[in-house]
Amino acid sequence: VYHKSKTLELARSLSILVPESHIFTNEIDALSFFKKKGSNEPLIGKPDVSKVWSGEYRVDLGVEVINGEENARSFLRSTLPFAPVLIQERVPGVGIGQEFLARNGEIILSFQHERVHEPSGSGGSSYRKSTPLHKGIYACSRKLIQALNWNGVCMIEYRWDPKTDMFWFMEINGRFWGSLPLAIRAHRTKPSRVTIQTVVSYTLWIIMVTLNLGVMIVKGTGTWNNRDTMIMACVIIGSSI
Repeated sequence: VYHKSKTLELARSLSILVPESHIFTNEIDALSFFKKKGSNEPLIGKPDVSKVWSGEYRVDLGVEVINGEENARSFLRSTLPFAPVLIQERVPGVGIGQEFLARNGEIILSFQHERVHEPSGSGGSSYRKSTPLHKGIYACSRKLIQALNWNGVCMIEYRWDPKTDMFWFMEINGRFWGSLPLAIRAHRTKPSRVTIQTVVSYTLWIIMVTLNLGVMIVKGTGTWNNRDTMIMACVIIGSSI
């Protein structure tokens, strides 16, 4: 779920509606696309990945509403050095987030929020409210979680038009989400249930990293190899089974 384009492909394969989307890796092709589309309707520009590492620093890449060629050029030049870009049609409605705790692709806990306020020009939100689970959206979320055989927490984002009841899949955040306190306050997410499946995994991961670093110091190798990474991955996956 790290790459938005891959997650969109998965959604399409499951017959889940997604916005018209195009991915670009260079400025020339992207600007040519913008010129063909014209400037009648604004488009949404997204990085294919939201966070990347550049040397020793993490770079957070943002979403932008694109209204013209100059706006597009600015977005492309700030994003393409770090990641491919997704250009999407702008679909109507409000942002819906469905949050889950799952194990082996089966949903254990679920919750839904609706964005009440969305700042213009970005993909974030600053004000949300809890709402009942939309059955159609939930069915799509369940298909995605099952297809991924997901373990742990995730938040699946949609755009929902209350006038037509149409909705479009946007992306999956495979991590804790900013509105988690809302779910807890609404008594729909129990931290203790989440702790059993996630905190234990991270604790084991930290222990494994410490042991590996200790071996490196004793051996005097000062290196980290693929075997070390595989051991860590097995520990994290195994603790969730």
